[in-house]
Amino acid sequence: MSSITKKCKNDKIKYHDNLLKKFHNNPREYWRIIRNEIGDKKQNFRIDSLEVKGTKITIAEDEKGAANIFNNYFCGIAGELLGETDTSLINFSNLEGQNSINVLDKIKLTKFDIISAINKLPCKNSVGPDGIKIIWLKTNSEKFADVLLPLFNKSLEKGEFPDIFKKSIVLPIFKKGNKELLSNYRPISLLSNISKIFELCVKKKDN
Repeated sequence: MSSITKKCKNDKIKYHDNLLKKFHNNPREYWRIIRNEIGDKKQNFRIDSLEVKGTKITIAEDEKGAANIFNNYFCGIAGELLGETDTSLINFSNLEGQNSINVLDKIKLTKFDIISAINKLPCKNSVGPDGIKIIWLKTNSEKFADVLLPLFNKSLEKGEFPDIFKKSIVLPIFKKGNKELLSNYRPISLLSNISKIFELCVKKKDN
């Protein structure tokens, strides 16, 4: 390696080191720099067709039907696993006769609790059914806390939680093998970021 080539290489390493140090508190920009340098290995994945009971279904022709197929398959997995479980090993008899104490209505959240929970959320772009992004929450944490505080405390007091925050967007993630087989996919759920904040707040108070 010539002295010029070696110097260029060292200068490039030094440049990127300084760049990463500059953005070490900004995870999004930090990883953008790394991806630009090493190349993003992720490829856009698209499901074109599925094979169900020997019949090939083209996704573009029936997107809603394909979504229902995935939904029915993923919902059925739990039942199959439960059917394989020896329920005789599950014993709740030790809980009989115990008083049921509702501890949630004793919890009172503060604005600080909600802001702290928002700050703990990871910097991701994923959103749930409510469409509220984490970046919006983080950049307007005090305003969101003012809105969420009475909602959360009333929810704890009544033992109820808005239905929209219980929902999730389920996505099929390809594992390996034949892309047309349902068994080669696993589900992931995109939850409401508001429900995540609520969970973090309650978890902290319950500890």
